[in-house]
Order: sequence, then C-alpha cells, then structure tokens
Amino acid sequence: MAVITRPAGIALWLGICCCQGVCQSGPPDNQIQRPASEASVFGPFFSEVAQWKNASGPTAPDGQSTGVKEPAIQEAAGLTEREASILTEIATDLEARMRSLNMGPAIFEARLRYVESGQSSEDLVQQLLRDIEERRRQMVSEYVQQLRTAFGDARFQMLDGYARARQKARTAAAPRK
Repeated sequence: MAVITRPAGIALWLGICCCQGVCQSGPPDNQIQRPASEASVFGPFFSEVAQWKNASGPTAPDGQSTGVKEPAIQEAAGLTEREASILTEIATDLEARMRSLNMGPAIFEARLRYVESGQSSEDLVQQLLRDIEERRRQMVSEYVQQLRTAFGDARFQMLDGYARARQKARTAAAPRK
C-alpha cells in the first residue's frame, strides 16, 4: 500500500483540479453558441407578422401603434403576395391560439391542486408554467411545419434565414442586464 504524504497529496489534488480546468475540450455549456430552435425564432417572428398585418405597422403590447414604419413583410422578406397571405394567416391563427394559453387559469389550477394535495403551490405553479411553455413550443412547431409545407423547402429556407436575421436583430437591440 502506498503512503501519500501531505505535500504529495496536496500536489496531487492541485494537479487534478488544474487538469480539469485546463483540459476541458471547449467552453462551458452555458457559453456554447447553439443554433436557435424553431420555436425561439418563429414564436416572436409570427407575433411580429401578426402585428405587421395592421397597416399602421407594429404595435406595442398595449395595442397602440409604435409609430415605426417598417416595410410590409412581403417586401422585407421577399415573399410573393400568396406567400405573404399564407404567412399572415398562419401567424394570426397562432397568435389567437397563444392568447388562449394565459397564465391566470394555470395559477388558479395550481391553487386548487394545492388545496387537494397539500403539495407546495409554488412547485405546482412552476410545473404548470413549464407545461404551458412546452405547449407553446409545440404549437409554434406545428405552425412552422404548416408554413414549411405551404412554402416548400427552398422558399421556407429563405424565410427561415430572414426570421433568424430578425431574431438576431431583436437580440442585438435588447437592453443588456
């Protein structure tokens, strides 16, 4: 049996710790640039398209015009009139479905479950909010698939590039915390 002296043990421990830090194959997971998911790109994009439907341009959350005049989605994304119509129809339909998933009923349901089960209402609310967010992602994915089918692969890829560029612009314009 080998005996490790205190200085040798410290040196071994430091060697292991340093190796773990130096020998990593890349940046930590939270710093890796991953491609944005369809839901994170097209969710906000569909919302913008639904707002652009108004002749006055995008609106603020309170429903008032932002006063910003942007080119029509058809011009900005290089869509045909038919494609712009399909995109607008899909986006407004999704927005209507998304509004039906508001948080009030989820919180009420969590409180009812708390009374019935005694489980922490905070845990229940968090679980319900995760469930709602997952339903939202699934809905966006369904509508993206409808769009892909209606546009065909080549035209969808062109729109996907435009939507990702819009997302990148939104991210760059967002205030940093």
